[in-house]
Amino acid sequence: MWSLGLDGKFVLAGGQRYIPVDLDASRVRGEAVYIFSQAYESQLPDYMRVDLKVWAKVNQKKITHEFGFEGRNLTNRKNVYEYKYDNHVEDMVTTYQTGLLPLAYYRITF
Repeated sequence: MWSLGLDGKFVLAGGQRYIPVDLDASRVRGEAVYIFSQAYESQLPDYMRVDLKVWAKVNQKKITHEFGFEGRNLTNRKNVYEYKYDNHVEDMVTTYQTGLLPLAYYRITF
């Protein structure tokens, strides 16, 4: 017996809060100097992601086969992962999460 499916997901969340870095003090010291008096007042930009999954399932007597395709972050949005002080450039660097991620899969269930 065959089954076909289509799943979608939309995620919208406020960005993570973080502790800001004092750039001038960090450059002098050679490492990140955090401003703990302002801890978690600052917030990364909002996080947004759209996922879509198409799958087919074959049920047999003692085994099930499932195969499908999943596209994560279909809009290819550059969601910010973190702001971090980089010693080499002596400035803040932004790290982003994975953009568009296509996945194909095959699963066997006994």
